[in-house]
Amino acid sequence: MKIVYQTNAAGLFVGEVLADESPLEPGAWLIPGGCSEEPPPQVGDGEVARLIDGAWVVEAVPAAPTSAEPDPIPASITRRQCAAEMFARGMITGAEAVAMTATATPPAMIEAELSALSEPDQTFARIDFAAGSYARGNTLLVGLMTALGETTETIDSFFRFAALR
Repeated sequence: MKIVYQTNAAGLFVGEVLADESPLEPGAWLIPGGCSEEPPPQVGDGEVARLIDGAWVVEAVPAAPTSAEPDPIPASITRRQCAAEMFARGMITGAEAVAMTATATPPAMIEAELSALSEPDQTFARIDFAAGSYARGNTLLVGLMTALGETTETIDSFFRFAALR
């Protein structure tokens, strides 16, 4: 047996492993993939050894990835996406989601909010609700969602998830 030096898929040294002698060719070694017979160089704090084209190089430890920024907030979602997300969150029933998508019929919770509006605001709100898409900045939408207990953050999250549906 012979000690060889294993790397990962990125070529970084991960440890020592044993290579077996070939049973067919005495004196030849069966070197596992990603290994080198040459030992890696000594590394200091904040450094790693990487095998590149058969030669070891010393590099700084790669920086840890920073937390990703949240996905951008979609400017609008379709009525279908909105109905699907409301259904997925348990806000409306399946039948209400289908009716909202097919005929722009407001679910009971939205109907209650629309009915509480005085004219002409109620009619304008129903026109906006019946639209094929909902803009994130629409004051009716923001007002309805806020009345239902949503915050700016949860409305943004709603739009992000709805846009994936």
